[in-house]
Amino acid sequence: MTQHRRFPLFRSFPLLVALGLAGCEYFDVPQPSYVARNDLRVYQMGDGRFEVLALPGTSGGDYFCAAGDYARTMRNAPAASRVSVVRPNGPTDTVPNGRSMIFEITQQGPRTLPVFTNAPMNTRGASFTVAMAQLQCWQGRGAGYTFR
Repeated sequence: MTQHRRFPLFRSFPLLVALGLAGCEYFDVPQPSYVARNDLRVYQMGDGRFEVLALPGTSGGDYFCAAGDYARTMRNAPAASRVSVVRPNGPTDTVPNGRSMIFEITQQGPRTLPVFTNAPMNTRGASFTVAMAQLQCWQGRGAGYTFR
C-alpha cells in the first residue's frame, strides 16, 4: 500500500502572505510619465514641475539631459525655453528610497550656467535652454553623434 503525503499548507502560509505583501509594494510604485533617452524616469508633478529620478552614478548633466528631453518631447517646449532646477538632488517625492531633482520649464531668460561648464548643476536656479539641456545627452561621446 502506498502512503500519500499531505502538503503542510499551514506551514507555508506565512511565507505566502509575506510574498503577497511584498508584491503589493512593487505595484504601488507609480509609472513614470516619460523615460528619457538616457533611461532616467521622469514624473509629472503639479504646477508644471517634473521630477527626474536618478540611477546609480547619475550626474548633473544626466539630469539635464532627461529634463531637456522630456521638455522638448512631451511638453513641446521651444528650444529657447529654459529648464531650471527647482530642488537640487535630494530624496524623491514620488518613489520610495530614491534620489531626484525637480525641474520646471520657464520662458526664455538670462543664462545662469555657461554654455560649456564645469560649474555645479546641482544648485537651485541652475538652468539651461531646452536645446542645450538636450545636448548634455551627447556630451563626451565624441564626434559622429548619432540621434535616435
